Amino acid sequence: TVKVTAENGTTTKTYTVNFKVTEDDPEPTPTDADVTLKSLSVEGYTLSPAFSSDVTTYNVTLAEGATDVPAITAVTTDASATVEIDTENCHPEGQAIIFVTATDGTQNKYFINFVLNTPSGDASTLFRAYIEKAPTSNVSGSGTNMSQYATITGGTMTFTGSGTIIEKNKIYMRINSNSEYYTINLNQPLAVGDEISYSTTDSYELCFTTSTTRATTPATSSHVYTVTDGDGLAGATTIYVWRAKGSTTRFNDLKIQRMTPTAVNIVSEKIASNDEKVKKIVVNGKLVISKNGKQYTAAGALVK
Repeated sequence: TVKVTAENGTTTKTYTVNFKVTEDDPEPTPTDADVTLKSLSVEGYTLSPAFSSDVTTYNVTLAEGATDVPAITAVTTDASATVEIDTENCHPEGQAIIFVTATDGTQNKYFINFVLNTPSGDASTLFRAYIEKAPTSNVSGSGTNMSQYATITGGTMTFTGSGTIIEKNKIYMRINSNSEYYTINLNQPLAVGDEISYSTTDSYELCFTTSTTRATTPATSSHVYTVTDGDGLAGATTIYVWRAKGSTTRFNDLKIQRMTPTAVNIVSEKIASNDEKVKKIVVNGKLVISKNGKQYTAAGALVK
């Protein structure tokens, strides 16, 4: 209580201040929601690695010729949690996403990457980026995430430029100017013999570099290019895709495949049966080294 007295000494006014002691705001209670899976399985297949509730990414190799995504069964640890399985990006290759959601909204995700088994003698796909259906809106801008509209396996793919790269109701990507390019980051390095191919709506070709400086070589021919020894692409894990001509270039289903090596047949011939000197060496029917000291590639091109 506070009593105030005026200057005349008789007039007074009393004020009362009430204090209330309250507890400190309690610390927020951390969520105890369990958004793990108790089990996860794919009908007819084995997960790699083996399932564990704290491992969120798995791989499944589908049988040769498979066209459908196998049934996925996911059981939550907490019976009150819900599970949703999204296989929209599986064709049947691609990534399935399993969403686990608790009653308080807490969410966790598990991923299953599906790849097709490659039969002996066939090419194996190292990278693929393709648009299956047209987007509902235009997309433009530097660094656009291609995975918003394209299914991408074996790495990542981004666009650098200012033009529209995917048009409404059009199922293709495009390069509009000489300053625009796509960056592909591969999960494994390119090797001699790898084949780069794509489909297109026109006759224009693409070219590839290992730097962000445009070059018109090496370029595809009929929309296919094979990595060679000496073109600078072998061993690269990042490559840049440009248009080869000064015209808008449209393409889809860009693939990088590792072709199964052809069996090597090496024939060496000595100058004489009792002489260790080699007269010539032939690889798959092509002269590689001759007695005159000249060297050739397996394709028959003179080296020196």
